This record gives sequence, C-alpha cells and structure tokens, in this order.
Amino acid sequence: MTKTGLIGYGYWGKIMESKLLTLSNLQFIQTSSTYYPEVFNTADWVFIATPVESHYTIAKDCISKGINVFVEKPFCSTFSEAQELITLANEKGISLYVDNVFLLRSELANVKKQQYKTIKFYWHKNGPANGSLINDLLYHDLYILITIVGYKSVNSLQYITNTKDVLIFTFNYGDLKIEIDYNRVSPGEKKKILYLDNIIINFANNTEDPLKTIIERCLLQEIDFESNHILNLQTVALMENITQYMRLN
Repeated sequence: MTKTGLIGYGYWGKIMESKLLTLSNLQFIQTSSTYYPEVFNTADWVFIATPVESHYTIAKDCISKGINVFVEKPFCSTFSEAQELITLANEKGISLYVDNVFLLRSELANVKKQQYKTIKFYWHKNGPANGSLINDLLYHDLYILITIVGYKSVNSLQYITNTKDVLIFTFNYGDLKIEIDYNRVSPGEKKKILYLDNIIINFANNTEDPLKTIIERCLLQEIDFESNHILNLQTVALMENITQYMRLN
C-alpha cells in the first residue's frame, strides 16, 4: 500500500485519518505546531489538514523533499503562495492536489454549465466552529460557483449579517447575483442547498463518501491534477477579491 503521512489532527484531520487507515499505510501523524520534515521521506504522500495559515510552509517543505501533497481547503492564504506551490510542484514533477470534495457529490452530476441570473448558497448546521466561516464554508461554494459558470469578477458586495457564526451577504459576479447564507449555530438543522434560479439542489445524500474517493484516486494517480490546479488558483483569487471587498465594508 502507498505510504502516507498526516499533518493536522483536529476535527477534519481525524476524519482524514479514518480514510488513510483504510486506503494506505499511514506512517505518521503530526500537527502544525510540532511537525518536522525529517520524517517526510518515510511517506509517498503527505496529507495536510492544518489551519490555512500553515499550508504554504508545510506544502513547500513536502514538495522540496520530493513528496506528493494533498492539501485541505482553503489551498493557501494568498494567490501568490498558491501559484508558487503549483509552479514548484510542476518543476519537480510532484503531484499536488487540493481537496474539492463537493465536486464529487452526485447532486452536482447533472447540473448544467450555463448562465443563470441568481445563485444562492444556503448552508445551515450546528458546528463545528473552529475557524472562520470564509475558510470553512465559502471556499467550497466558490469552487462550485466557478465550476458551474466560470471565473468572473466580483463587485457590489453588501452585508446583511456578519458575525462569527452567521454570515449573510450578496455580491455581483459578472452579470450574476450571488447570495450567501451561512449559519453554523442552527440546532437541529443541517442543510446545504444550492439554488440556481428556480432549480433547487439539496445536498441530502449522506451515504456517499467523496473524500474517500478523492484520496483513493490521488494515491492511484487517477485524477486530473492540472484541472485541479487551475480551479484552485481561480478559487484563491476569488477569495482574495471577496475579502478585499469585505475589508472595505
């Protein structure tokens, strides 16, 4: 079996551990505060599930040592960091993948890539509340948005609610109106819904395991790494665009 290492052992790190124990020979588990690259060469792949602020440094250490890397979202804190890592991985012939887990959901399989007028992302649940809503939830919806309608510019962002656990805002995305409605302190409710004009897509299938599928395909080198790089560069750029507007508001 492919030898792997895991860096990050919080909420999502423990979930990744359960997949890696099934799909690979897990050699080590470290954290962002205690990791040491000296053991990286015991693995063929290193999986990074640490806070986004540490992704760039850890991923660069892996790539520099010739180790394939799987990075949890968000990819990096800045576009320049993301671009540098992809360039370095390509130069060294290293496989680098960023987790776009929702793209493997069956609910999106039949979504038509066309122009819409209004798209709304609704995501209500009860925890976890370890990081920011932007990093925890928005990154997912931005790569879904880009996949459906392409990469466009952001303007006219307006807040409705902006707290640690509730975030509601709108923005124009090219000619589209985008609505974001997040709440992670909603007891008894766990819903992720995508509205494409009058089309309602409810992510309600709890029997799938897209994370396991993505990890398995990466380990077998049966995934489109180049498309993943392009999509995540665009997603990081869009995140930067939106956060710049948020700072202005």
